[in-house]
Amino acid sequence: MTRFRSWKPEIRAKVKALPHAPGVYQMKDKKGRILYVGKALSLRDRVSSYFNRSPKHGRNIEYMLSKLEDFDVLLTSTESEAFIVEANLVKQFQPPYNILLKDDKQYPYIKITTNEAYPRLMVTRLVEQDGCRYFGPYTSVTAMRRALKFIANLFNLRTCSLELDGKKFIPKPCLDFHLKLCSGPCADLITKGEYAELTRQAIDFFSGKEVEVKKEIEARMRKASADRRYEAAARLRDVLFAVKRTQDRQTLWGEQGDYFDVLGYAYSENHATVMVIPVRAGRLLGEIEYSMANELGEEPAEILGSFVQQFYSNPQHIQPQILMPEEIPSMQIAADWLTELYGRKVELRAPLRGRKRKLVEMAMENAAERLKSRLLGKDGEFVITPAMTRLQEVLRLPFIPRRIEGYDISHTRGQETVGSMVVFTDGKPDGSAYRSFTIKGNAGGDDLAAMREMLRRRLIRYLSGDKWFNPDTLILIDGGRTQLDAVLKIAKELRQEYPAGFRHDGEVKDENGGETGEEDEIVEPETADSEDKKRKGKSEVLASESLRYEEHPLDRLAFAALAKKEETLIVYDAIGNIVQHHLGDTDPGLSLAVAVRDEAHRRAQRHHHARRDISAKKSALEDVPGLGEKRARALLATFKSLKRMREADVEEIAAVKGMTMTAAIAVKRFLMEKESFIVREWRVQDEIQELRRKPRLVAKNDSEAEPRERK
Repeated sequence: MTRFRSWKPEIRAKVKALPHAPGVYQMKDKKGRILYVGKALSLRDRVSSYFNRSPKHGRNIEYMLSKLEDFDVLLTSTESEAFIVEANLVKQFQPPYNILLKDDKQYPYIKITTNEAYPRLMVTRLVEQDGCRYFGPYTSVTAMRRALKFIANLFNLRTCSLELDGKKFIPKPCLDFHLKLCSGPCADLITKGEYAELTRQAIDFFSGKEVEVKKEIEARMRKASADRRYEAAARLRDVLFAVKRTQDRQTLWGEQGDYFDVLGYAYSENHATVMVIPVRAGRLLGEIEYSMANELGEEPAEILGSFVQQFYSNPQHIQPQILMPEEIPSMQIAADWLTELYGRKVELRAPLRGRKRKLVEMAMENAAERLKSRLLGKDGEFVITPAMTRLQEVLRLPFIPRRIEGYDISHTRGQETVGSMVVFTDGKPDGSAYRSFTIKGNAGGDDLAAMREMLRRRLIRYLSGDKWFNPDTLILIDGGRTQLDAVLKIAKELRQEYPAGFRHDGEVKDENGGETGEEDEIVEPETADSEDKKRKGKSEVLASESLRYEEHPLDRLAFAALAKKEETLIVYDAIGNIVQHHLGDTDPGLSLAVAVRDEAHRRAQRHHHARRDISAKKSALEDVPGLGEKRARALLATFKSLKRMREADVEEIAAVKGMTMTAAIAVKRFLMEKESFIVREWRVQDEIQELRRKPRLVAKNDSEAEPRERK
């Protein structure tokens, strides 16, 4: 359901005071952090639209507005200035609710350091405005390495990291010079002018001027042949063939003077993919995919505009022409801005027919296919996997279970009872979100009691609105219907204790989820004064009356159980009937559920074993005469294990806080006697095993005995 908010009088007054003028607005939270940056032709109309109840406001926009505490505006004289200011602010602050170009996949570039006396070739993933020339990006690292080696061999440019200033040189060049991969500027084997000419030819080649480069190579080859330098002529001939092969491998699309980028896009609820097809010197250089976070589910015009703002803010990426699938409101403003950055005229256009329109359609198809692959979890980019969609289908969840929490209990005959919570995000274990619970109550060997305590503590943290508040989560219990009923009963009790609009505000004793204090009470904000609140303590309104949830926060959680015996998923349907799903062994949904269950079991056992070992060590030391619980705890905190304690000197043991020399001697004697007992026990066991391995003498049967002579 759509939520709405009645804003503070000062905010309403601030909105009404806004002018009908262009500018940029910044949405901020209570800590002053920028949530969203936007531009507007009319600030008053645009900003006031956020504070009106509208069906266009989806859940993400409402969630952003629930964090909003204030906003600032910057007035500009024109919409063009607003476009530039917005681009700079988004680049500087990276607001979480803007459409942001992700940096998780930086494609490699070949860089020629033209800002150095003797430029060199190198590989980089960071494109900067440092006066160097960048060529790429390369979607294949193998192809990039091949191109780098080819250019080094072709033009003999250095690839080392030496700092050459043209004044100091080394006596001998490196191996690259002898392999004809470098012209040896480090050893002053080539003049600065000749090296600059090689650099110019390399830049021309990368820029698509292969025809001019081929003519120069042919001229150098003929001159070398005329001068009877046949080895140099043969090498130039091989280089010429390599240039021709490189041209043949590239797809010829248009004229040599064609330099432009083709953009295509596809988007889902929270994600967008923009495909760029670069055309250089009339040749297609492949396709490059860029991912964007679209938290507010913006329309295509906003996606394309944000991509142009962020990607082409680096002049190294700008091309004379950028082809788009459709026109956007800020197209001419963006073109003027890019023209100023590039220093030459830049055109943004949306072709309607012809070969360029076919290229745009190809970019759109590739973007849609790539986004589909991401949503299906291919290529290791898990967004929405088939396992998630299968669980949503089988369990009839109102959301895609991108976050799954698994719970399990572990103990030894009721001793050291612990619980575990593991989290899978987008189909992968999220170790940073794991939690361990030490069961505080008197559960003994009752798994149900322990499970109830653990889930109650976890759900109370959920209702407190802190970092454990994770709606749209699947809670997966290790067990059958009995365990699921116990957990659902806890959720029902919490709904009654804390109705929609209220939250638990209890204190937490430790990171394992242990809580202190008595159970909370509900305090109605309209009738309870501050003294009642202070007296009754820990309950607070989750939001004001105008922001009260129309649904309970626990309604945004789903509960299911996985029985071990037959790997059966158990869930209640919408009308309260129990449903059991027996899925096949190869079912992706079952595989994900089993992985969560097994991880929760492993986590619980690991925590239990750790506590059991500590308890065993404490109990062993408590048998030492005159050594109490506090001294045993101090010794274990210092030495960590009985083995280290046994290897330590008596003086080291006596130096522990609370210990005396008499107690230290008693501890040392006890540990040495215990070690002697263990050694004797091991020796007896070894002797028994040795006896079992020795062959035994067995009497022969009558059938095996020699036959007697008949009388």
